[in-house]
Amino acid sequence: MSDDEIKTVVGVVQLSTGNAKSVARGLKSIGVESIQIEDRKSLEQCSHVILPGVASFGAVVDELQAKKLFDPIRKLYDTNVRVIGLCAGMQIMGEESSENPDIKGLGWFDYKCVEIVNKEGKRKFHTGWNSIEVSGNEDILSASKDVSYYFNHSYFVPAVEKKFEHIGLTPYFGSNITSIFLEKNIVGIQFHPEKSQKAGLSILKNFVDWR
Repeated sequence: MSDDEIKTVVGVVQLSTGNAKSVARGLKSIGVESIQIEDRKSLEQCSHVILPGVASFGAVVDELQAKKLFDPIRKLYDTNVRVIGLCAGMQIMGEESSENPDIKGLGWFDYKCVEIVNKEGKRKFHTGWNSIEVSGNEDILSASKDVSYYFNHSYFVPAVEKKFEHIGLTPYFGSNITSIFLEKNIVGIQFHPEKSQKAGLSILKNFVDWR
């Protein structure tokens, strides 16, 4: 079966800690129907998997473990299934986070999430609209340096820890936040494309169209 003949089934992992409903609404607004991923059986139906998360690193991992989805999702790396992680869904693709240091992530990449702090060491939240600086390839699933995207987080993946095939960065309080990356069959996004209006929804559409 050729790539063109493979049926596209988009699934959104259902987490109480996530923004799955918002993501599904965003997909529907651009004409993309999605299914709810609640268990391994529904995961196995999908050609494209969206892993949302708007809570702590540990809360996302714990709920995936409780639903018996953590290990099946971990096995999706470097397969024909396309995976996109949003916010905490991206952060758990790494090894760990200082937010919950005793909890291990999916381990696909060797990064560790750290807290955003200012020069005085005070915790800062990155909330609101900001741009990204796309290095190398000027087009990561249509991400553009000419528009702004909506961020809402206080932990991040330092850009210096991993050089991805394609990456977009957002400078904030002296740190280079990894705001979007693509490697193999994986996309990670720190901002919220479903809340980033036309520019963000365009990224989701191009992800769904990615073969």
